[in-house]
Amino acid sequence: MRALEEPDQQSESLSISEKVGCGPSPYDENVAFHESPFCKKHKAPLFLPSPTEERETRDPAPPVYFPSVGLLVKYGPEVTLVEGQSLLLIRKTLSPVLPVPEMYGWCKDDGQVFIYIELMDSITFEKSWETIVEGQKVSICQQLRHMVNAWRSLKQAFSPPFIIPRLVHVCYGPNQHVQDKPSHPYRSSLPDHVLIVFTHADLHPSNIILSSRSNPHVIAIIDWHQSGW
Repeated sequence: MRALEEPDQQSESLSISEKVGCGPSPYDENVAFHESPFCKKHKAPLFLPSPTEERETRDPAPPVYFPSVGLLVKYGPEVTLVEGQSLLLIRKTLSPVLPVPEMYGWCKDDGQVFIYIELMDSITFEKSWETIVEGQKVSICQQLRHMVNAWRSLKQAFSPPFIIPRLVHVCYGPNQHVQDKPSHPYRSSLPDHVLIVFTHADLHPSNIILSSRSNPHVIAIIDWHQSGW
């Protein structure tokens, strides 16, 4: 186990954390949030499994689960700082309307990003679908509507707002020329002038965590690695 180093506090740029008052800068590559309940419970400074330990622990592949301490470690070629930054922003600005896992920290090692997140040890909406009644499904969907409206209310710090691409793939660019990108068959049905809003981008039932009680409700939305404007 090793401790993540405290980030440099002298950065001149205005970070998300400085805007919402959450401590270390989320723009640094190595961050640990020492004021988190997880840190206080396990004694500061915050010690987290090293990238080497996580690579040795994975079975058969990441993410790596540490249920005894309620920790989930995500890493790999598709993991970026975006998920950690999004969780940090949402938890500080939209809680408790929009419940998300707590972010404990992240680091970069050998070209890979490792993010340390609260393990949500409960059932997903996907796995609950066949066992819950229609009224409960409607209630959960109504809760989700409020949550979607909440994250769509987030404002960019730039004017005019712009779309921030999160994924790079041959299907959607970047392309050297506009004509290189094929037109979507339903593009003509979409308006050209709409608001640019923050979105989750993967609100699948498997990413909706429910309480395990007889009257289930949403306790967390997970998997924010595709989120953005």
